[in-house]
Amino acid sequence: MNSNTTYNQIGNTTYANHSNGSTTTYNQIGNTTYANNSNGYNSTYNQVGNTNYRHDSNGSSSTYNQVGNTGYVNNSNGSSSTVNRIGSTTYIHNSDGTSTSCNQIGSQTYCN
Repeated sequence: MNSNTTYNQIGNTTYANHSNGSTTTYNQIGNTTYANNSNGYNSTYNQVGNTNYRHDSNGSSSTYNQVGNTGYVNNSNGSSSTVNRIGSTTYIHNSDGTSTSCNQIGSQTYCN
């Protein structure tokens, strides 16, 4: 991926600053997380058991299932991802061959 993102958590709100200039704010209320992007793109995440369901304002959706240390993402467009956390680093491998790694340092997480 060519984009970099920095996440800062303050209370129940997480602020994501993307290298393309956009920002995303995540607010958690109970089992639901609301993501609002500065470009008008919004998502809602709902946790049910071990599955997290995401619904986007553009009509797409995805599911995330955690099995042990591995997370599996299946998107409504047919793409998928595998998420593995090793120590403070999270590795994301996508079905299109791209990958991302995220490193957590204190309250900040850096992804590239």
